Amino acid sequence: MTIGVVMTKKVVLTLLALAVTVLPAAAQNQFLTSFVDSAGPHVYYQAWSPPYDLWQIAPTFPWSGDMNSLSVCTNMGNPPPENWGNSPSPLASFADFQGQHVVYIDNHQADLHVHDLQISSCLGVGVPGVGAANEDMSILAAVSAGGVFPSEPNGRSLTAFSDDRGKHYYYTGVDGHVHHIFFRYWCPSSCWPISHEDLTDLVWGTLPPACGFVNSALTGFSDKTVSPNIELVYYVGGSGHLCELAWYQGGEQSYDLTAMCGSGCGDGPPQPMLNSPLTGFTDSDGQHLFYLDSHSLSWTDGIHVHESVVGPNGLSTQDLTARSRGNWAAANSLTSFSDAFGPQVFFVDISNHVNQLNAKALTNKDLTASFGGALIGTSLTGSFDQWGREDVFYISWDQHVWQLHSEDGSTWSPHNLTQRFGTPIAF
Repeated sequence: MTIGVVMTKKVVLTLLALAVTVLPAAAQNQFLTSFVDSAGPHVYYQAWSPPYDLWQIAPTFPWSGDMNSLSVCTNMGNPPPENWGNSPSPLASFADFQGQHVVYIDNHQADLHVHDLQISSCLGVGVPGVGAANEDMSILAAVSAGGVFPSEPNGRSLTAFSDDRGKHYYYTGVDGHVHHIFFRYWCPSSCWPISHEDLTDLVWGTLPPACGFVNSALTGFSDKTVSPNIELVYYVGGSGHLCELAWYQGGEQSYDLTAMCGSGCGDGPPQPMLNSPLTGFTDSDGQHLFYLDSHSLSWTDGIHVHESVVGPNGLSTQDLTARSRGNWAAANSLTSFSDAFGPQVFFVDISNHVNQLNAKALTNKDLTASFGGALIGTSLTGSFDQWGREDVFYISWDQHVWQLHSEDGSTWSPHNLTQRFGTPIAF
C-alpha cells in the first residue's frame, strides 16, 4: 500500500465528526504527572528520600504533610517505584469511573513490573485501605498468557489513559518494542479482562523501516471524537522520524508521519530531535502532536517547538517558535492541552522559564518572566477544568513542586506546593 493511500485511508477512518467536548491528555513520561477530575487537579511525584514513596498534592484539598503520602493515604504499605541507580520511575496518571490511577514501574521483585495504584478514596492513617488497590499489571497480564511474562520495561517511558474500551498502559520494553497492557472494562464471565500485546511485533509486516527502533519516550492519548475511540501512541524512530501506532476499527496500524509528509505539509515534514519529549491531544481540529526540532540549530538559532496535526484535510505542520517569534526551547519537558482558549503547548526555554505557546493564535508568553515562580528543573505537566481554569505544574531547580494557576487563560499566579502542603522534595 502506498503512502498516499495510507494517508487517505487514515484521514477518512480516524478523523470523523470532530466536534465533542475534549478532555486534556494525561501527562506522562516524566517524574511528575497530573490530571483533573470532578474534585479538581491532582499532581503526583516520587519523593527524593527513602522510602521513595509516591506523593499526591491536590491543591483544592486541605491535606498537608503525610496525608499526601500515597502509602499513608491508602494504608497499604505500597512498595516504592523503581529506584535503581538513584533513578526514579516515569509516571503516568488518569481518572476513570473506578477512581484515580497512578501508573509507575516497580522493582521490588528484582525485576521491573508495571503497577497501577488505584485510589477511589483517601481514608488516612489507621483505616483499612478499602478505597485503594495496587495492581501489578505485569503479573495480571502474564495470567492470560499462561504464566509467560511480557517483556520488562526499560524504565524510560510510560504512557497510560482510559477510553470507552478500557484502561491502556504502554511502555518500551528492554527488547526495544512498544508494549501494551489492556484492561477491558466489559468482559464476559468466561473472559480474563487483562491482556498483553507486543505492538511492534503485531505490526511488524507493515512497520515502516524508520519506526522499527524507539528513540524517545512514548506519549499517547485516545481520540474520543469518534466511536469506537481510536488509541494513539507516538514515538521518535531511530532515524529521527515521527512514528505513530494507531488502533482503530479493530486493528493496530503503524505510520511514519515524517515519510507521509514528504511534500512538506506546511512547515516541512516532522523532524524531531532524537529523544525529543512528546505531548499531544485531540480536539475539533484533529490529532495534535508537539515535539522539539533542532535540525536548523546553528550559532544564530536554537531548538524550536513544532506541531504536527492530522486533521480532516490531512497532515499539516507548524514551526511554532518561528511563527510566534518565541523563545528558543531547552531540551526539556513539554506538556499540552486544548480548551476554550485554544490548543496550547508549554515548554522550558533556555533561561529555564516556563513558556506558554498558543498554537492557533501563534503567541508565545514567558510565564516565569511575567508572573514569577522558581526556575524550572524538570517535568512540566498541565491540565484544565470545565470552568476554564488552567494549571501547569513543574519541579523547580530546588526540587520543589510548583503550580502556575490561571483563572482566565492569560493571567497566571505561581504557588510553591511543596512549601504550602509540607511534602518532601521531589526527584
